[in-house]
Amino acid sequence: MPPIDMTPDPGCASTNNATDPSEPFTLRHHTRPTYTEAQEEIISTVRSDERLESSVDDLNSEVETDCQSEEDQSCWFEFDKTESFGTSEKIKFDSDVTRREAHLMILNYYVRHHLTQGALVDLLRMLNVMAGYKFFPESFETFAANFPDRYESARVYYCVECQSGVGDSAPNENFICSIPNCGSKKIDFFMTIPIEQQLRETILKYEKEICDYEETVKVEAVSDISQGKIVKEISSTIPEKLITLSVNTDGAAAYRWSINKPCYPIFLTINNLPPRIRFDKNNLLLAAVWLSKGEPSIPLFFKNFCEEINQLGEGIAIGTDKYKVVVVQNCLDSVARPKLQNSTQFNGKFGCSLCLHEGKVVLGNQVRYPFRKAPSRNHTETRRHMIEAHTTGNPINGIKGLSVFLSVPHFDIVKGNI
Repeated sequence: MPPIDMTPDPGCASTNNATDPSEPFTLRHHTRPTYTEAQEEIISTVRSDERLESSVDDLNSEVETDCQSEEDQSCWFEFDKTESFGTSEKIKFDSDVTRREAHLMILNYYVRHHLTQGALVDLLRMLNVMAGYKFFPESFETFAANFPDRYESARVYYCVECQSGVGDSAPNENFICSIPNCGSKKIDFFMTIPIEQQLRETILKYEKEICDYEETVKVEAVSDISQGKIVKEISSTIPEKLITLSVNTDGAAAYRWSINKPCYPIFLTINNLPPRIRFDKNNLLLAAVWLSKGEPSIPLFFKNFCEEINQLGEGIAIGTDKYKVVVVQNCLDSVARPKLQNSTQFNGKFGCSLCLHEGKVVLGNQVRYPFRKAPSRNHTETRRHMIEAHTTGNPINGIKGLSVFLSVPHFDIVKGNI
């Protein structure tokens, strides 16, 4: 098979002013474009790739099958059946696709086929070669800027070594961690997504279902979290309508991720929704995502979320009503629970998050909990222990310091962690 001839036909002339970005996406490749260095590299690769030869016959057969006749409107490009794939016949594109629609199609292709950012950039450059000019952006950041984020998600940067927060803006190239005895130059980030807009959209979407379910709970005496002791105590002190949230976080192993790192999301469940739609994946709120190696620092990971909950606790207008938002429970496993409470893990002394059982050391260094009655922990006493441990630097009854949820209003630091 002869090499693919990319030289222009001297008799061809451009029939479309393709340089006007306001024009619809109508491309007619007739004249030789001025290629960038990257575009020349793509063309050179295509010319020298011997793997194309084995698929040329199949490709010509498929194209001829698709284009039964020149009048077939489903054929989106012109193909001369008298020419083989390797000749100098120019590809001609005629389409009514707008610039916006073209960007959306590329975005859909990027998401559906799990492309890396580098693969997307190569695709954009290839399309520019075919278009004959720089129609599409050739960097991922510029391409992504075409799709504004209505939820205002943001990056939070941190030091990889000590996991101390650096800020919302990317540090400069000469970054050195300022934490004593650290001095690391490595940084990474995780994503935070404000929940206010997500919450507003979900409540408005299911406004009727929420009202109907509240009536059903009252009339039929349905047992639900909204009828629990914690929610009733909070409701008795707040005159406004109440939105209660349940928080969940847990690690997920990397699977089909281009970055090959574990994923730790913060999911929120709106307890006002009826159970049949409450746990639907489309109705969960996403507050943050950790996509870095290693487990997240709980105080750093939850910091932005707790600050937003404090603001939403002051009140949020949804439609014609005003609500106050409170977190009533954290659904955690036995490993994440002590990290959020900043307490001893279950296999250490005072490792129970609900009582003050000290435990007994056996076999040298193992802690066991023989059956006996022990005083229960409560929010007031645990809060005092947290402040004292933070001040002195010494653990008190298994409490090692402050919890990031200690500042969340109406949240019970003992009963709220389940």
